Amino acid sequence: MRSISLFSQSSSGISGTARSPFQWPINHRFSSDRRDFICKSLPVSSPSATPLIPAENGALYNYIRQPVIVTPEVDDGTKHRELLERTRRELQRSTKLVETLKLIDNLQRLGIAYYFEDDINAILDRFSDGLSNEDLFTTALCFRLLRDNGYKTGSDVCLKFMEKNMKFKERLTQDTIGLLSLYKASYMGANGEEILSEAKEFTEIHLRQSMPRLAPQLRRQVGSALELPRHLRMARLEARRYIEEYGNESDHDHPVFLELARLYYSKVQLHYQMELAEITRWWKQLGLVEKLSFARDRFLECFLWTVGLLPEPKCSSCRIELAKTIAILLVIDDIFDTWQNGGTCSFH
Repeated sequence: MRSISLFSQSSSGISGTARSPFQWPINHRFSSDRRDFICKSLPVSSPSATPLIPAENGALYNYIRQPVIVTPEVDDGTKHRELLERTRRELQRSTKLVETLKLIDNLQRLGIAYYFEDDINAILDRFSDGLSNEDLFTTALCFRLLRDNGYKTGSDVCLKFMEKNMKFKERLTQDTIGLLSLYKASYMGANGEEILSEAKEFTEIHLRQSMPRLAPQLRRQVGSALELPRHLRMARLEARRYIEEYGNESDHDHPVFLELARLYYSKVQLHYQMELAEITRWWKQLGLVEKLSFARDRFLECFLWTVGLLPEPKCSSCRIELAKTIAILLVIDDIFDTWQNGGTCSFH
C-alpha cells in the first residue's frame, strides 16, 4: 500500500493512494432534537512545501489557495496558546457594557469566538434579562448577540425607541451607527414579530438615504450590510473579509485579536486543503466520471457546500463524509435524468 502525500507534485496535483488516509480519534459529540452527530478533529502539522490542489474549478481553487496570511513556519503551538490567553484576559478584563459587547462581536466576525464560547456565554448570561437605559446601538447589539447565541430575548426591548403608534421615532434617523445596529438585529426576528419587521423597513429606508453623505468607512459597512446580512454569508469567507477590514482600521485597540485571527485562519485553511486532498483521492479512485460520461464532476463544489455548512475544524470528518455523499447523490440524479430523457446509462 502506498500512502497519500499532500505536498508532492504529480500530474493530477495529488499523488498516492491510501488504505485509511486519516485516522482521527472522536473528540466531539453534539446532538440535535432528532439525531446525534460525531465530529472528529484533523491534526495539523506545518507543511514542508506548498500544498498542491487540483484546479479544475477556478473559483473554488482560488478560495482554497488564497495566500497564507501567516507563514506556516511559526511555532503555532506555543504562539497559539499565548494568543488565546492574551485574548481571554482582554475579554475578561473589559468592564464597560458596550465595549464588552463590541469585543464579543469582533471575536465572532474574526472567526475566533469558537475558542471562547464559555467566556462569551458567561458574559451574555448577565444581559439575558435585557437592558433598560442603553442607547439604540447598544440595545440592538445586545439583542442580536443574545438571539444569535441561542438566548430567548423579546423584541419588546425596542419599544422604548417607538412612538405610541408603533412607529420608530424620527430622531433615530440621525444615529446612523445605531440604525445599522438595529438593521442587523432585525434579521434575528421570527415570523410574527412585527416590531422587528418594522425595524427592518425603517432602518433600510433611512440607511439607503444616508449613504451618499456618510464617511467612506461607514459607507462601506452600511453597503455591505444592505447587500447581504452577515448571518447569510459563508462564515470563513466573511472572516477573511473582516480580517482585512479590521487590519485596515486605525482605531482598533486589540491587535492580539487580529494576530490570533490570522493564525487561526491559516490553520483552518490547512485543514481544508488536507480534507480536499482526501476527497480528491477518493473521487479519482472511484472513477465514476470516467465510467459515466454524463455524470457531473462536481466534487470540489460539494466540498465547498460542506465548508459553508460546517466551517469549524472539529467537524472535519463530517465535512468529508457529507461532501462524498452529495457527490454520489449528484451522480444518481444524473442517472435518473438521463434515463428519464430516453438516454442509455452504460458503463464504459
